Amino acid sequence: MPTARGKLKSLLKSRKEKKKNPPRFRSLQLTLFKLAVWGLLFFGLISGLQALILGWREKVWISNSRLTVVVAQEDPIIYSFDPIQEKLTIFAIPHDTQVETSSSYGNLLVGNLWKLGEQEKMDGELLRLSLQKTLGIPIDAWVEERGSGLFDQNSLGWFSASWEALASGKLKTNLTFFDRASLVLGVGKLSIRDRREIDLVGNGVLVKTKLSDGMVGYKVVPEKSKIVLDILKDDLVFEEGKKIIIANATGKGGLASQTAQIGSVLGARVIGTQTSQEDVNNCEVRGKKEDINSLTSKRIASIFSCNVKETEKPGAADLEVILGKSFLEKF
Repeated sequence: MPTARGKLKSLLKSRKEKKKNPPRFRSLQLTLFKLAVWGLLFFGLISGLQALILGWREKVWISNSRLTVVVAQEDPIIYSFDPIQEKLTIFAIPHDTQVETSSSYGNLLVGNLWKLGEQEKMDGELLRLSLQKTLGIPIDAWVEERGSGLFDQNSLGWFSASWEALASGKLKTNLTFFDRASLVLGVGKLSIRDRREIDLVGNGVLVKTKLSDGMVGYKVVPEKSKIVLDILKDDLVFEEGKKIIIANATGKGGLASQTAQIGSVLGARVIGTQTSQEDVNNCEVRGKKEDINSLTSKRIASIFSCNVKETEKPGAADLEVILGKSFLEKF
């Protein structure tokens, strides 16, 4: 049993603690703690919503249009999904294919471009732009090797791979979460009959030859590429029938023709190319308001990273694409 002295000592200690931390003070502490927690949750929610809004605004894929993506495997694979026809076109480029790179890196093997892009802080843009330039086709996006799960169909294996490609926050790609989610939903409902594979070697697009470094590899035959890969045309762009003139303001010959080839495969009606003396820095798509708001204008601006500018109707064309100095540097 506690002694009288012990009881007195305990009572005094209790009164001292109450005096040190009175009930009102403890209640205030608890309220402030709750406010801090709710504040963190609120700002976390706001940050999450801002990230979602930003991801939506930065979408690569324009709804219902064709989306063409290069996956950076050892032999890079290009997947082109047509959501209207519900068809997926697939073809691989052997790693020892020599391509004319963008950004003035010279002629290199396509299998080396992903690592070079990482070293130069370009990630998959170097691979995308180089294949777009060499094959003469519009390529909208790029994704690292794991991104093949967005397109592969192997029962539960496909579901697992596609979920990883969709949910992974560390996946290197310029596709947003919304782009990837749309791909998973769109490609996931295709049957084997809806997938078409193209053999670039068998169709003469690629030929085996001795390369500039003396090694044996593949080179692209541009004339064959124009014919075989015309299948990548965006039907919605073609149906708009927008007439386009491409003006080269860089002083380098042949640039407008190369760009026109990509625009033609896209489905645009390129009615001519010309030179320009304008001092244009990057690339501009110009036209009347209704024309620059068209799908054709948006697709061209996206694949070439052009600015859009409202002007008067450019002569006989609906849209004018002017290629400037910095465009040449990255093309």
